[in-house]
Amino acid sequence: DKIEKLGNKICRLVKYYEKSKGQNLALAALADVLLGIKEVFRSYDKRFKKLEESLKDKERIISK
Repeated sequence: DKIEKLGNKICRLVKYYEKSKGQNLALAALADVLLGIKEVFRSYDKRFKKLEESLKDKERIISK
């Protein structure tokens, strides 16, 4: 399934980053973002419902 494939890609990137011993700052930032996405996949069901709510909340805060 697509979610599992994406999760596997995220894991491979994070492992690559760990092997590089954190020498690439851009890769470190990307790995951090992808780990967050991975947690979203695990924590929330169906179409990023909670993530969408969070983004809407942030948009409301920014627009104030």
